[in-house]
Amino acid sequence: MVCDLTLEGRADLVAAYPFVSTVHLVGRAVTPSEDRQLYDKFSRWDNKTQRGRNEMIECKKLYDSWWPEVLYRRLFHVVTHVSRPDFIFADYQVEAARDVAQYCCIPLAFMWPQMPWLMAPPHSWIPGEPGTQVRCLTSEHASMRDRLYDQTYLVRYAPQLLHLFLWTRSMRKQAGVYSMPSL
Repeated sequence: MVCDLTLEGRADLVAAYPFVSTVHLVGRAVTPSEDRQLYDKFSRWDNKTQRGRNEMIECKKLYDSWWPEVLYRRLFHVVTHVSRPDFIFADYQVEAARDVAQYCCIPLAFMWPQMPWLMAPPHSWIPGEPGTQVRCLTSEHASMRDRLYDQTYLVRYAPQLLHLFLWTRSMRKQAGVYSMPSL
C-alpha cells in the first residue's frame, strides 16, 4: 500500500498517480486570508534584501507551524496499524512525513514543484546550490557574478536560517520531540 500525506484541499493532486492507494489529510488547508498574505509575500519576494529573506522564512514557518498536528495525526494511524503503508508519498510541505518515515522505518518520497533545495548533487551545469538559483538555472549564460552570487546563497540566508532552526527546535521540543528533521 502506498499512501499520500497531504493537507486538506490537495487530495486531488495524486489523481495522476494510480499507484497511490490511500490519501490521508493530515492538516488543515490554507485559509483564503492566509493564502492572500502568502501570495503577497511571494510576489514581493526579493532575496537581495533582508526583508525579502525574512518574509520567505515567515512563509516557511507558517507551513511548518502545522507540524505537531500533522505528526501526531499520522503517527496515530501508523503506530496503531490503522493504515501502515509500505511507502509514503508526501507533499513537500508536510515536514512531519520525514519524522513518521524515520520513526516507523517506512520509505518516503516527496512531490516537489521544482528542483528540491539542497537535495540534488551538485553538477557543473548548475550554478550554486541546486534548487536555490535566482538568476539562472543552468550555467550556459551565467556570468561570473551570477555564479558567485548563487554560490553565496547560504551565507546570505545565514541569519534567517539560524532563526528558522531555533524556532523549529523550540517547536519540536514543545511537542516532545528532541531530534531535528533530516534532509
